[in-house]
Amino acid sequence: MIAPFNNAWRNRWISPRQVKILHTLWSAKLRRAGRRPRPERAREERLGHIAEIVGHAVASSRELNWREANRVIHRLLEEVRVESLSPSGGAAVGGQAEAGHGRALSAEPAGLPFEGSGPKDSPSDAQLWKIRQIEQYLGWGRPAQRDERRLGGFLQKKFHVDQPEDLTADSASSAIEALCAVGARQRIKARKGKAYAVKRAELTREVARLKHELQEWRPAES
Repeated sequence: MIAPFNNAWRNRWISPRQVKILHTLWSAKLRRAGRRPRPERAREERLGHIAEIVGHAVASSRELNWREANRVIHRLLEEVRVESLSPSGGAAVGGQAEAGHGRALSAEPAGLPFEGSGPKDSPSDAQLWKIRQIEQYLGWGRPAQRDERRLGGFLQKKFHVDQPEDLTADSASSAIEALCAVGARQRIKARKGKAYAVKRAELTREVARLKHELQEWRPAES
């Protein structure tokens, strides 16, 4: 198996969105347990719990990379779900506000950077690598000097996320197909002119050719 041409993206730090979700889930966990510790104590407990999940001490949640953040979020989500069950084993009444907090927290907070209930819903390394490969094929940046706005803008417009790591496995597959279509359309227009109206069947054939070429394509050394 050929190693990814650039590993830097795999170590990206936790995103602001993940930070917000992590803090929301931790607050929900405390509320479910009927606890309201002082802020400094809550922070100490949160960082200790994060350390248990990721296997190393952290002085701030912002020290996590995106993979570690996803692990913590998934674990907290599972814990909140377990604690939301009533003593009889049934689900707690969703519409009943918790005392002192104005409204009940839903079983799954809105705005998670993935869908579903487990790590299996996150994109695979192979999918993420393929997205980065096509990004570079399209000329949207070299490994060491990428313009994140190009890919980020594309993903935001099509899938409402800012980076590939926030996609689901299914949406990552769709993103790969969409990026291949962008590349195929560019190739056709490069041959026939920018004003040329690309036909659907023509685009389908070009996408197939591009996918075949990408099996061997690697970016030039910078």
